Amino acid sequence: MPDFRHEQQHGGLVAGVDEVGRGPLAGPVVAAAVVFACGVPADLAAIIDDSKKLKPAVRESIAERLPHVRCGHWRGSRLHGGN
Repeated sequence: MPDFRHEQQHGGLVAGVDEVGRGPLAGPVVAAAVVFACGVPADLAAIIDDSKKLKPAVRESIAERLPHVRCGHWRGSRLHGGN
């Protein structure tokens, strides 16, 4: 579970980054980064963790919410081998 030490140490803005996939030689990789400019909403802060530790339903719930969070900025990309 995140403890937000980095955010506090660096003035409040740190990008959370995660990836999924087999790597550029074995298949596509999807990566995303998120910054909450106004702070992490409490309900999300309570459940955000390494995606590999979360149940699929929780990951999907977080993914559905991220585009709608006030002051939340996110980007994702799918990378294919050979790029």
